[in-house]
Amino acid sequence: MLELSYGNQTILKFASAGNLKNSEGFLHSDRCLDTFVVLFCIEGVLYIAQNERKYALQPNQHLILFPGYRHFGYKRSESILSYYWCHFWVNDNSI
Repeated sequence: MLELSYGNQTILKFASAGNLKNSEGFLHSDRCLDTFVVLFCIEGVLYIAQNERKYALQPNQHLILFPGYRHFGYKRSESILSYYWCHFWVNDNSI
């Protein structure tokens, strides 16, 4: 299990954020980024994997994806899908 913890002196640096809304069977792209990503599901189910561990993110659930790890959609959404995403860096050498 991956874990993220940091002290109140650690600085988070914003990269980008948004709200994905899709009604046509969304499949997340396959990629490996240099940022953390927070996902928060609003409606539908986001089928996403980090490395080979699969998640079915449902409404009111969140997930943190880690930098340097491959993440990808492993199944298309089956209905309307809406989730918020935020990419950020952690400026701390202990992570």
